[in-house]
Amino acid sequence: MTRASSPHSTIATQASPRALPLLTLLLTDRCNSRCVSCDYWRTGTRDLDIESVATLLPQLAALRTRLVLFSGGEPLLNPQWQLIAELLRSHGLRLWLLTSGLSLAKHANTVAALFESITVSLDGASAASYQAIRGLNAFDTVCRGIELAAPQVHTTIRVTVQRGNFRELSGLVELARRLGV
Repeated sequence: MTRASSPHSTIATQASPRALPLLTLLLTDRCNSRCVSCDYWRTGTRDLDIESVATLLPQLAALRTRLVLFSGGEPLLNPQWQLIAELLRSHGLRLWLLTSGLSLAKHANTVAALFESITVSLDGASAASYQAIRGLNAFDTVCRGIELAAPQVHTTIRVTVQRGNFRELSGLVELARRLGV
């Protein structure tokens, strides 16, 4: 915080950042999971549009942004996710996707071509624990998406450790190995 003084008042101004190497871009507040620990799926309705992202480009250049993390909700639900990714890539930005993985199998080739890294949220080592935490019977779908993406692009999984899965940590590590991440 810096202070600017005048004879009549003192105004506090916040110093501007000099660089923002990583930007987290929330593409949507919608989600296709039904997680017990989150309510995005109950309340989400909005998507970020390409015009809004385009207006950020001069600021990102000035802040020397190098990497953009696509997050949300579930970023692949935004109907313009691919156009936004192409726009950012065309301006020299590297891209990283954080996803539930539910749509990854459908978009694996396109995602692999646009993103240099993917992180899939996978909170269960089995179909039963996944469904208990994520609220959907989609464990096999998510694993299939990971299997399709992992040979093409650096892919990792992330786990929110909680009461429903803390006993499965070694199983999650083994699953990650089997999936090639």
